[in-house]
Parts: sequence; C-alpha cells; structure tokens
Amino acid sequence: MIRVAFLALALLIAPHAYAQTLGGPYTLKDGSGQTVTEKTNSGKFTLITFAHSKCDQSCKDSLKRLSAAVSSLPAEKIAKIKTLVVSVDPTDTPAAMTQFLAPYPGLTGLTGNNEQVSSITKSFMAPVVRVPQVNGQGGQLMVNSLIYVMSKQGTFYTLLQTFDEKQLAAQLDRLIN
Repeated sequence: MIRVAFLALALLIAPHAYAQTLGGPYTLKDGSGQTVTEKTNSGKFTLITFAHSKCDQSCKDSLKRLSAAVSSLPAEKIAKIKTLVVSVDPTDTPAAMTQFLAPYPGLTGLTGNNEQVSSITKSFMAPVVRVPQVNGQGGQLMVNSLIYVMSKQGTFYTLLQTFDEKQLAAQLDRLIN
C-alpha cells in the first residue's frame, strides 16, 4: 500500500518525468461491445481513469466529481473531450460497466480480459491493489482517483485529481483549447 501511495505521489509531483513512459497501445471494449484503442479518440483530449463496477463509495464519489466537472464545461469544450473509465476487474462486462456508469453522464466504461487489463494498468502505471478479505470483509480491488490526460495526438499530457469538481472543471477549461 505504501508503494501505491508513493507512486501516486510521484506521478502528481512530477508527471513530466513520466511523460515518455505513460500510456501506450490498448485494445478494450466499450458498453456496446465496440473495440476501443488508443487511436479511437484521436483529435480529442482523452481523460482516462480506472475503476470497476464494484468499487467503493470513495471511487463512486470521484467518478461523480469527474462527471460533474466535465458536464459543467461549455459545449464546445465537451465536444473536444472523451472521458474513459477503464475497469481494472477483468470479470466486468461491457454491460456491467454501462450500468455502473449510468449515474455519471459523459463517462464511457471500457473492459477487457485479464491480459488487456494488466497491459493498460501497467502502461499507465495505475496501481491496483486487492485488499485482503478478513472476517468476510474486504477482498475488493482498490485504485487511485488520478485522471490521466492524453493529448489530441494520444500522448501523455498531464495528471489531474478529483478532490474538488469546481477546481477540476477550471483545470480542464484551461487545458482544453
């Protein structure tokens, strides 16, 4: 757990140091079963975050803030963004992610098999931790709430955090041109 916190802190403090290493090719499925790759949203800023359909309340709160921040932008800026939520649970189906994300407008869920999920989490250095089950509690996957912003060309641009939806909206408004 300390390693996860350290990595998240390092990415937030010096994302430029990781710019050449974050991201890369991926092939996943969206809610309609269509293939989505790193090239699908070329020409748009792509916001990528990680979750899963059984995530805890803090994860849901982060997704709510992300959805609200993106939705609050002017329509012309929303048109320049695609927001993806990649499931870190290979047992999630496209339908499960679509249902899970229904309360969060503007977020598109992506799923994949074990190899695909492992590949994208590694390429984004997205830490995934399984909390051990103790006395019937736990056993859940935990992820960070970082938002990886990819440029219109598909390269890593910056990292954002979802602590405050108004601050996140202001950051997005400045980034999206």
